[in-house]
Amino acid sequence: MNRQHNLDHLRRAANGTRASDETPAIKAEITSRAQDLAENGNETIIEDEKALRRRIHWSILPVALFPGCMYYITCWYPRRQIGFPIAIFYAGGALGAALANLLNAPIVTISTGNNPAVSANQTSQELEGGPSGSVGSDWVVLIWGLLTIVLSILTYFFVPNFPASDDKILESPTGDSSTIFKNWQTWYIGDDATRNTKEDYSSKAWKEAFTDMKTYLFTLVHTTNVVPRDGLALVQRVTAIAYARRGRVIDESKLDNLDRAIYSLLYVPPVALAVVTILGTSILSDRFNQRAYFMMGFSLLSISSFIIFIATGEDQREYAKAKYAACFLGSVGTWTSGALSWAWIANSFEGLYKRAIVIGIIVGVGNIISGLTIPAVVTWQEEFPGKIGDQATKTTFSAAGSIYFLVLICVHIASILLTRWYLDRENRRKQVNAKQLHGDTQQGVGLTTEDEYGDKSTGFKYIL
Repeated sequence: MNRQHNLDHLRRAANGTRASDETPAIKAEITSRAQDLAENGNETIIEDEKALRRRIHWSILPVALFPGCMYYITCWYPRRQIGFPIAIFYAGGALGAALANLLNAPIVTISTGNNPAVSANQTSQELEGGPSGSVGSDWVVLIWGLLTIVLSILTYFFVPNFPASDDKILESPTGDSSTIFKNWQTWYIGDDATRNTKEDYSSKAWKEAFTDMKTYLFTLVHTTNVVPRDGLALVQRVTAIAYARRGRVIDESKLDNLDRAIYSLLYVPPVALAVVTILGTSILSDRFNQRAYFMMGFSLLSISSFIIFIATGEDQREYAKAKYAACFLGSVGTWTSGALSWAWIANSFEGLYKRAIVIGIIVGVGNIISGLTIPAVVTWQEEFPGKIGDQATKTTFSAAGSIYFLVLICVHIASILLTRWYLDRENRRKQVNAKQLHGDTQQGVGLTTEDEYGDKSTGFKYIL
């Protein structure tokens, strides 16, 4: 009797109550549209002191909605195939930065009219204030954003709701349900099956999220990578400018349109290479069911990048070529490792509410640490200089900043090793428990309880 009750309970947990009556497609659509509108609203607010408060409020929305978009992606794909979909979403962030500079090249960096002979005493706002300057750039961003909204609305018709049936079969072809206990590696309770299971809200999900050691391990893994990535992005463009100049100090008023376009376009290659690497690596990671080893390999590129920044000091002009090469290494390393870390996080947490809470925790901690520490380790230019050479030397990593980011990447690798060890230990423990469960089930003793579902289930094998 206990054995039959146990099997019935497993079936209900895996595919008894489906989420076909739920509509994540429309929920994801609303989330996506709110983010688009927030970003476009941000562009309509002029950058002055009076509008600063409104601009901050608008900016909070896109930051808060990123975890939601990431969460919905984790709901639609099997755990062992989720790396590539997440990589596409994550690479979109890198690609957006590249596209922004492609737009800046013909618009923001071209002075008013076709006459390059603009007074050197004019401010940057005056130089870019005409139809082809910042005003033109704002309009392009708004039009681009509106087009994004229209296209994303169309995606609603292509985004599926949760399926009405499982993609995993618990029973054997002969109808012997007990075969699900014979091999723990093919027992998908709490694995891919429950990813599509309707789940009623319970406050217990908060307790599970905050008391799970994996939450803190993956928070460390993510934060120690995203902070160096954001710090590198701040100085990457001026590093590209310094490389384009190759040590020459040029009066900005004498720059022609082609030179200005080249300066902006040189930001694109490191990011574009990162996008290609993210997509290619995610395919391999899914194929081999490995996350940690790929992440550690690309983190070594990040280490090389910040070692170069330390060795070359704060002068952008003297070592422009080396710093620009470091941008390639850093972009590929930090962006690729970041994409893989999100796939790993999605692989390791089950339960719809628990996974949502964990994603929010990880994103929030990463944003807080970035906001508090990066301004302290980056040398900022205080005012718009008359010489581009001055600008290129005043915005860079301080010596302490390069060391800080290097230490974070080293901690990132150590945290990956620690997390992999912890998950591997849990897999071995679950394998022992699965054998015990099989023996007790044969004797008619039911061991499975509500608390054993999700990622704590004996059948939930962590991807390493």
